[in-house]
Amino acid sequence: TYLVSDISSGTLSLKVQNTTGFATSQILLIGEIGKENAEIIFTSSVVPSSTHINLRSGTAFDHTQDTKVYLLDWDSAELSRALTVGGTKSTLTISAAAIGMGVILFLFPREIVLIVLGDKWLSVVPVLRVLAVYGVLRAISGSASALFLGVGKQKYVTNMTLLRFAALAITVYPLVQIFGIVGAGYSA
Repeated sequence: TYLVSDISSGTLSLKVQNTTGFATSQILLIGEIGKENAEIIFTSSVVPSSTHINLRSGTAFDHTQDTKVYLLDWDSAELSRALTVGGTKSTLTISAAAIGMGVILFLFPREIVLIVLGDKWLSVVPVLRVLAVYGVLRAISGSASALFLGVGKQKYVTNMTLLRFAALAITVYPLVQIFGIVGAGYSA
């Protein structure tokens, strides 16, 4: 729906084109995501058989007539907030740590194997390089999986897990036959 009149900051009531589907304690987005004065706000009530929506708190910005008003479901608002606030910080921190460790494992696998496991394990060096890349990618995607689980989007995580399993099941045997133990790393 759209605003049918201009509103100024601090406004506690919106007059909109249509209130169908709007109710108490819902989340509204006034404006377009990414625009300077877009804001998320809660409804306190909807006046029956009218075009007025009352808000829990005043608007933060001025909005002009014909500004779009969206009804958000709770998961969308939480996911958006998590992605933009905590999710970004967590993902950047995890990515930086994973990339740092992955680069060390990729560049110095022989030295690490000699120090940690001894010379009998040097045959794992080529596999370790492949798995270092895979480990970095999984660490980064794992933080996104936790985010989706946190906002109740288990279906996304389940689908990605099934896709990874199917890819592994289909590719592991042929790649091991072609490349040996390194093929197992490629299939991961």
